[in-house]
Amino acid sequence: MGSEPACTESTPAPQPDKQPDLPPDPQAVAMLHRVPLRLWQSLDDEQRELLLRVLNAQKTNHALDYRVSLDTIFWGRCYLTVLAGPERRHRSRLAAEGQTALPRQAGLLIGLVLLFITYALFGAIVFAYLLKSALGIDLSDEASVLHPLYELFFGRS
Repeated sequence: MGSEPACTESTPAPQPDKQPDLPPDPQAVAMLHRVPLRLWQSLDDEQRELLLRVLNAQKTNHALDYRVSLDTIFWGRCYLTVLAGPERRHRSRLAAEGQTALPRQAGLLIGLVLLFITYALFGAIVFAYLLKSALGIDLSDEASVLHPLYELFFGRS
């Protein structure tokens, strides 16, 4: 089975005589190129059309559908997909998939991200204050709440 020739760019998957109602999706066409040529040729027109309909039907419409490929330093090439829209799945399916409530791990991850953002903002504020003070820029006549940090780092008031 693995040695069978697949439909490639030089031998594309034959299209059925009758086109389905839906326009061909590039992802569906890419999947069809992986079908062994002998198997594709063994299908009759009705089976080919049904297969194209099923592959095209997998495309869904979302209010937000953002897909991008990224070149990263650590992981090489990867992709990012963000989908958002109204929930169309039935509650029983969601319960069966365990998606009825926010899992603890997701809550913990969100909490850690918020904590990191808080510390990063505080660090940026402290850095900006120390830089401002080192350059001799005074924004007010009174000492700042962060002035003891300046004395700690630079040893002068």
